[in-house]
Amino acid sequence: MTQPTDRRDDMTDPSEQAASVPGTSHPAPLPSALAGPLMPVRPWRPLVTGTAVAAALASAGSALAGRPLGVALVGGVGVLALVLGWAPLLNLPSPRGTTAVLATAAATVGVTGWLARPVRSGIGDLDTVLAALAVAITATFIHQLARRDGRPRLVESLVSTVAGVLLIASWAVSLPALTRPGALGIVVVVAAGVVGAAFADIVRGRWVDDIPAVMTAALLAAVGAGACGGLVDAAALNRPILILGGVIAGLGSYSLRQIFFVQPTQSRRRPQLASGAGSWLLVGVVVNALVALAS
Repeated sequence: MTQPTDRRDDMTDPSEQAASVPGTSHPAPLPSALAGPLMPVRPWRPLVTGTAVAAALASAGSALAGRPLGVALVGGVGVLALVLGWAPLLNLPSPRGTTAVLATAAATVGVTGWLARPVRSGIGDLDTVLAALAVAITATFIHQLARRDGRPRLVESLVSTVAGVLLIASWAVSLPALTRPGALGIVVVVAAGVVGAAFADIVRGRWVDDIPAVMTAALLAAVGAGACGGLVDAAALNRPILILGGVIAGLGSYSLRQIFFVQPTQSRRRPQLASGAGSWLLVGVVVNALVALAS
């Protein structure tokens, strides 16, 4: 009579079934481990990089022309791209509600940021901006409570919406600073850092791994910020501070784009525009910080 087959052999861990490496007690690596890193390939999206570079150059041009309103309007166009493309970029549930929340945040935070009255010392009175930000964050929770789809992916939807609101706020808090002496020069330096770091998108997408690409982004951002720092009035900030600000802005912008390069939704234009615009809006907080240091 044939003995029944022991089914436990089929449940053995694959690593235990693998042959051991000669001379050791360790199992041979699995084929998946031999295939390379598990991180997906990050293709270069020219529209994403181009959007960030175009926003930075347009802002720098307005700053050189002495037009703070022009700098603000460039950011406003970026906010519009973010509002329309953020939910598709992250493939969020309840996309209409998310877009409505972001539009509300853009209107309230953006308007209060522009209307914030300048003060004698410091960058401006941000009390109304913070109040508007609190209203926008509250709106994200109300949106989740109002959903009637069973609230799938609740945490993901909530955190992603708040992240979009914070990107808008990063741009808005820089608006009162634009009227301070030397602030427009700081915008030019930060824009140069972002443009320099953007070249690392091409490097990362084609030739090198993360660490060399990050180092390349930091180097290019430092070169761009350092070159422009000596050509513009940047509120009397010394060159090392300007270079550091340019590097922080460049790396922040670069990192945000790299995070989203792996998104499958990046094959569409609206998500690409939102990713590129968001990577420029993010650096508004760097402008804010540098102006505050110079005050």
